[in-house]
Amino acid sequence: MNFFKLLIAQINRILRTKEVIVGMLALTFLGIAFVFMYNSPFKNSNSNNVSETHTNKAIVWGENNEALKSAMIEKNYKPAFETSLDRAKDRLDTGDISIIYEIPDSFVEKIVKGQKEEIKIYVRKANNRSQLFETEFSEVVNKEVEKEILKSNGIYDENKLKLDYVNYFDIQENKENTSFSAFSIMNLMIIYILLNTSYISGDLALSRENKMIKRMLLSPNKSLSITSSFLLSHFLVLSTLNIFVVLMYKKIYGFNQTELISFIISILLMTLFSISLGISIFRLFKNKMFLGIAGAVIRILIIGMSFAGNVVENAIIKRISYLSPITWINEIITKQVLFPNIFIVILMSLVLLTMGSYKLEKYVKN
Repeated sequence: MNFFKLLIAQINRILRTKEVIVGMLALTFLGIAFVFMYNSPFKNSNSNNVSETHTNKAIVWGENNEALKSAMIEKNYKPAFETSLDRAKDRLDTGDISIIYEIPDSFVEKIVKGQKEEIKIYVRKANNRSQLFETEFSEVVNKEVEKEILKSNGIYDENKLKLDYVNYFDIQENKENTSFSAFSIMNLMIIYILLNTSYISGDLALSRENKMIKRMLLSPNKSLSITSSFLLSHFLVLSTLNIFVVLMYKKIYGFNQTELISFIISILLMTLFSISLGISIFRLFKNKMFLGIAGAVIRILIIGMSFAGNVVENAIIKRISYLSPITWINEIITKQVLFPNIFIVILMSLVLLTMGSYKLEKYVKN
């Protein structure tokens, strides 16, 4: 019973601190606003700006398609050209692009010979297809087919010149991966939850300075109950606020049930890790200035390791990136890979929690 009283008292204390609530939510809401404006669901789908028509797709070319490539470059599609299908699939997995067009070898030549050739499409969802690209590509193909027919036979074949572009495409839909906008939002939230480590360790340090912890230790409550109530209260407040933000974003933008479950799991895991890291930093540093500096350096290292693993093509760096919980959580977000990722992040958190004694007396004595 005393534990629950302590827990409620801690939650009330956190909620009464307006600066804390504002600080917890401010950057998250700003991040949502930024991504929402960049990739708004209310944006005109017929807009022909470069970001919509080019940078959200990859075009992988087979051999002997130089004429087609040149024609598409004239239509400003060169930024979408990708050299490797594997690399393009990696970009699709991480949400960097939403669709891949794989053009087979000697595409026009095979059509002229009457061979059935299809362009393979790899997409997250069928409605991610680019109507503009497919229409323009069909026009280019028809012109090149006409040239080849006239060159080889000197005959104008009406049937071959009016091909239906729909028949070119073989769609391979990938529904398991997360959309780019949802991935961006969750990445911002995960990083921001990690940044809240400074608040958690700072709150403990402040409680030590103003003798609040000492006063609690003088009460009949056990040290373990005090520590547990502190950790659980922060976990409940942080996770509830961030889950509320995710539900609000789902209402505004919308994503599927599988994504929602993986997002909530990710928030709970990162909140647990952030609190564990915060209390371990508090245990290591009594000086408030050193506590702040050390916390900032550790957070930068955790974020940096994960980021380096995504951008640097090096096997050793990729292995090192898995020392960061963000890497494991990103896999949950982007690919819905729950196991063993959940257990690994929980294990990381438990290691941090067990660094040092749970007895607060040790950390409040001079």
